[in-house]
Amino acid sequence: MARAYIEAARLIAKVCGGAGLKSSAFGGSVRSLPIAYALTCKTLQYQSILEDILRESPLKSQLEDGNIKSKWLYLVMVYDLLFGKGSIDGSGKVKKEILKCKTALNAKLARLKIKAGVQENFQLLPIEFQQTVQFPRYVRVNTLKTSTKKVIEEFCAEGWKFDECLWSTNLHHEESEQTRSLSSKTFCLDSNVGDLLVFPHGTDLHDSKLVKNGHIILQDKSSCFPSIILDPQSDWHILDACAAPGNKTSHLAALLRQRNPDHPSLKGRIDAFDIDKKRSVLLRSRMNSLGSSDIVNVHRENFLHISPNDPKFVNAQAILIDPSCSGSGLLYHRLDHLIHFKLKSDESLIEEIRNFARFQCSLICHAMKWPNVQKIVYSTCSESQIENEEVVSKILSSHHDFELANALPNWERRGLPIFDGADHVVRVSARNDLAQGFFVACFVRKSEASLRNDTDQIIGNCVCAHEQSSNSVSSPKDRKVDDFKQRSSNSEDGGTATKNSLDRKSNRNSKRGKKRKGQQPQSNPEESHSNTAPADSFSSKSRKRKLSKNERRKKRKKMKLTKRFRSH
Repeated sequence: MARAYIEAARLIAKVCGGAGLKSSAFGGSVRSLPIAYALTCKTLQYQSILEDILRESPLKSQLEDGNIKSKWLYLVMVYDLLFGKGSIDGSGKVKKEILKCKTALNAKLARLKIKAGVQENFQLLPIEFQQTVQFPRYVRVNTLKTSTKKVIEEFCAEGWKFDECLWSTNLHHEESEQTRSLSSKTFCLDSNVGDLLVFPHGTDLHDSKLVKNGHIILQDKSSCFPSIILDPQSDWHILDACAAPGNKTSHLAALLRQRNPDHPSLKGRIDAFDIDKKRSVLLRSRMNSLGSSDIVNVHRENFLHISPNDPKFVNAQAILIDPSCSGSGLLYHRLDHLIHFKLKSDESLIEEIRNFARFQCSLICHAMKWPNVQKIVYSTCSESQIENEEVVSKILSSHHDFELANALPNWERRGLPIFDGADHVVRVSARNDLAQGFFVACFVRKSEASLRNDTDQIIGNCVCAHEQSSNSVSSPKDRKVDDFKQRSSNSEDGGTATKNSLDRKSNRNSKRGKKRKGQQPQSNPEESHSNTAPADSFSSKSRKRKLSKNERRKKRKKMKLTKRFRSH
């Protein structure tokens, strides 16, 4: 019996028990995992249809509760016979029993299609599971072990034909001439990712010797974008916050090595983190097999618990964040997110997505605490605005020392226009771009000059807002100051006359006091000329006299009002 069937049955049992498909997958055989993973997703898609078929066949006893372990194995193998490759791999008792019932199984499938009024098998599926887009097979050349030129030569030696034209996915798949012209034995280079080869849909390379020896990696095109956008420099220290299973990590390592092909001693380094034990073991194993163990250091740690001032990591210049997400952009073969969510209500589904978004925000905020970080790339395989544009908008509103770089400017599809700068982020549509649904944003630290300009602008905006509010709404104290200003402007002469009157009154009081004490009052030159002197002329002696308590109180009140008026 083929190992992939057993692995797929094990995964289905765990998923139906409430576990996540991706987390469950890392405990199985690495060699059969890709095939088992695809079989699991497809069998779960067709689960209700397969059960209907088995109920009207001699195999119906396998659906009973007592045979729950063998049930999933039968479903997986019947799926491969009816909806998959049309045959069953391996040998054994289960295969023999299924093949004996092959005619009955095909007859029941035909009756289901007639009853539903459809011609194709996939049309029996609910609309959300129907997969009509046929993606090409993307293959990234591992330049840590070989070169793109050598890999092309090896495929040509195996009978493939290399097309010199570059593959572009900027056109809608129905209008793309390349989609129709890429024949079953033709491949080409991608126009956006330098070392990415493009093969026809359905090309199975899992057993290729180039895959087994680590010379090529089966990696989707959109999954290569984060590393391309981060664009690591030769001496950079990079942190990969959520690294397993390691495709993006190994891609970063290859790009670092390419920056210094003649001086490997000057290469930068990568610290890759994953909190899960099995995932970190798989990550370390993949880095060894792909030839990047001398560049990548694997840590089984939670990135959120790493101190930005830790001497081992404090000098990191770039951080890649590809966190857990809803996976709603993966419409090709990884449909576990639909299986996981199909029984959830809309409210619980939105709340789960918001929980993902809160976790994603916490990772980005933590990354921005690194004192030397210059670039942070954030990516998801989600189509949800909550996990993508809303996360980016929230980060920008709370971290003014970072801004968005214009990621992949030649890529047509940009972010949803819900905030200023949404045209700087990248979106990939699974249905329109012939690649997995994806989202990438690149945060860069602002220069000192840019920060000063932003600060000046913020201060200017605050001043303008304050002036506008002061002009539109006046408090009782403001009105009191305005009244004082108005009285002062309307009675300048009256004010000085009042001063003269007070001074004359003070002088008369002073004379009377001296007479009572038996002293002769001295003549006041200014007083003898009071009839001819201007109203605003005062003697220096009268200005220096000691003010009474009442006058001092009035003077203090006047000074306070004047000061308040000037401050406005």
